[in-house]
Amino acid sequence: MAKKRKMSTFERLQGGKLNRTQRKELQQRLQAADPGLTVVHPDAAGIDVGNASHFVAVPAGRDPYPVREFGSWTADLHRMAEWLKCCGIGTVAIQSTGVYWIALQEILEEHGIEVYLVNARGTRNLPGRKSDVQECQWLMKLHTYGLLRNSFRPPEEIRAVRTVWRLYGGWWDGNPATLKPAPERVLAAELASLAGGAGVLAARAVELAESVPGGAAVPGDGSAGSGPRVADLRGGDERLRLAGHLAELAWQAAPADAAVREARHRVFTIRAEQATSTMASGVYRWAASETAGE
Repeated sequence: MAKKRKMSTFERLQGGKLNRTQRKELQQRLQAADPGLTVVHPDAAGIDVGNASHFVAVPAGRDPYPVREFGSWTADLHRMAEWLKCCGIGTVAIQSTGVYWIALQEILEEHGIEVYLVNARGTRNLPGRKSDVQECQWLMKLHTYGLLRNSFRPPEEIRAVRTVWRLYGGWWDGNPATLKPAPERVLAAELASLAGGAGVLAARAVELAESVPGGAAVPGDGSAGSGPRVADLRGGDERLRLAGHLAELAWQAAPADAAVREARHRVFTIRAEQATSTMASGVYRWAASETAGE
């Protein structure tokens, strides 16, 4: 086992890490009424972020009630921002708790309030500080003396582009055929024509779906009735997935064909019965109901 290398003085001071004695001394100073530290942010506030409500602390003397609770809904977040502005607050510290801080930060920035998004590891509670009210006051105190490190967050323009990218998964998935692809109905019609008609695709879809144990009707995998193509698809899940694709292509190529509609209904009924996810089962049942018989 390799021996851990001792940090140099430069690394220790640059990293901002304190030993046990230094940490204890700092805690004692912060707990004092006058810690003797330089005030970096005189107009600072602290917010303890929660899923249903947020506790906010401002310096004593800025308001008769320097600690208040606000709801997490939009109207109350705007009310919080207006109250902070009335108290002369220019910067606030919040913890990156789940996703609850995102709407809060955006609304505070809309009102011109600087937001310090800090990691919870840097704001560990002191012994005895267990309530939300004390937590927001503790954040305010740390922020007032410049003891919190702000996290990086991209500008609004970059965040907007990133949201669109995440929503749509990028403009290219690596397959050149999916870059400006043909309409699905046109592709389905062409494949159906090559296969010998939409009915052929539909029949193949039913054959694949019913070859899966529990699908019923046709002989099992690898038998004379199944054909070599079914035997090549060894996984039942693979066969069901391919059956769904073929049934959908057949329906898009010939949406009014009664036999195609019945085949699609049969395939997605089997998929719903085989699905292990409640959501997937619901989607498949909805698809099957679209082409159910009159």
